[in-house]
Amino acid sequence: MNSGNENHKLLLEEFRSQVSVGDFLSDEMVKDDAFLMRWLIARDFNVDKALVMLKNCMTWRKDYQIDSILEWEPPEDLKKACPYEITFNDRSGRPVLLFPWARWTPWDFTDHGRRDEYLKYSYQMLEKCVAAIRKPATQFTLIADSDGFTFRHMSRVKALEANLEVLRGYECRYPEMMGLAIAVNCPKVFSLLFAVIKPLMSSRTQEKLELYDSNSAKWMKRLVHYIPENDLPEKYGGRRMTQIMERIESPQQGCDIEISA
Repeated sequence: MNSGNENHKLLLEEFRSQVSVGDFLSDEMVKDDAFLMRWLIARDFNVDKALVMLKNCMTWRKDYQIDSILEWEPPEDLKKACPYEITFNDRSGRPVLLFPWARWTPWDFTDHGRRDEYLKYSYQMLEKCVAAIRKPATQFTLIADSDGFTFRHMSRVKALEANLEVLRGYECRYPEMMGLAIAVNCPKVFSLLFAVIKPLMSSRTQEKLELYDSNSAKWMKRLVHYIPENDLPEKYGGRRMTQIMERIESPQQGCDIEISA
């Protein structure tokens, strides 16, 4: 072990000694090196800052009852308008989130008094990703399909603000939970959105992000590199039929699918 790793190990033990069992963490969390390291990494191994970040997150989880969010059954119209799937793992054993975000219509909710419901649904999706992780994996993989993205996604201000809130929430409440993100079918106009969201992402998140346009020859090869072909949906270069991606219609027509998670 090199000196850097030795120092990180010492900082980990210092951090562990400062978190409280029963106060806001379980005994299992305190003993979990991977869990504690996420907060240290997110704050560049500054123990004090990592402690503040962790405590703020646990306070948020308690205030918004996040620990029981998986028990919530979202309304059918919300599931239908905002589909996703978490049903298989990549070659590293990380669960994969298939996220056709550009086909979502969040403005149907944020513009009609259902913003909190939409946010809850989005955080439930993240919680499902976390719940799907099985050791030795400690992270999940994201496939973000940008097919269908138009300037409309930028112009619906309430929906955009809600999505930016979720992104900020991921960075401060789910640090280092995503191991890899591959965004495919990104049109030229996507650069406008990326200019908005990039400052909200940590440098570590940005390093895990791979962006591809609609040239499927490039990104299909990349996806197969990370995900076994038998698990990867046909639409993305694999051999698997899937409930979600094969039945999505155009954004103008809507979609008629069920969520698997």
